[in-house]
Amino acid sequence: REIFVPTPHDGDFKVPVFVYTPKSLGGNSHNAAYIYAHGGGVIAATATDSRPILVYTAVQCGVVVFNVDYRLAPETKSPNNIKDFYEVVKYVSSNAESLGVDPGKICIAGDSGGGYICLGAMVLLAQRDEAQLVKLAIPSQPMIDDYSFGDPLCMTVEERYDHLQRRHA
Repeated sequence: REIFVPTPHDGDFKVPVFVYTPKSLGGNSHNAAYIYAHGGGVIAATATDSRPILVYTAVQCGVVVFNVDYRLAPETKSPNNIKDFYEVVKYVSSNAESLGVDPGKICIAGDSGGGYICLGAMVLLAQRDEAQLVKLAIPSQPMIDDYSFGDPLCMTVEERYDHLQRRHA
């Protein structure tokens, strides 16, 4: 099923979230939640690309998976895509019972660009004294250093300026 999580930042937007609940977990409200941010360098891919592995994960691990389709760059500037994911974490925690999950069993994860989203959400949670909402974070191969990907010409104007200032300091 698909749910839409409203966001209070960067315009009127509702984050699409695909929810995969194994049939074996139906009726149980104490399931673990696995909230996932897809890879793609934060500029490509969609949540639907990760569906096969996440359905498998839900069934094999016995968890409810929330597959977050956060907004992509360059149309969405950072940290708004991180905030999309953060709002989903808050939503799942606040609506745990109706979503069939235990608010004390929330895991967040992501690969590559999604790992960056996952880490960014953890920073926001810590800054807002809400880190206790997440019991486990799994940022897999997080994209946390844009400069390792190549040439400053691939960066935004702001990133390029900051990069050049650091190099000449």
